[in-house]
Amino acid sequence: MPKNYENNYVRYEFKDSLLYITYKDGQSIDYDAACIIVDDRLTIQSYRPHVIICNVSNLNHVDLD
Repeated sequence: MPKNYENNYVRYEFKDSLLYITYKDGQSIDYDAACIIVDDRLTIQSYRPHVIICNVSNLNHVDLD
């Protein structure tokens, strides 16, 4: 997976040894979406620890069920 990647929910960008994750405008996240986001994040990190900055300001709703 490239160092810059996006899916239907978020954009991932490696910059200055940090992984920036930005949620796209107006997204609602349910369990299935969360699984996709985490799986993509782990893949882009190659399952290695990284410092992450996550911008959730565009997130509209999180379904807790």
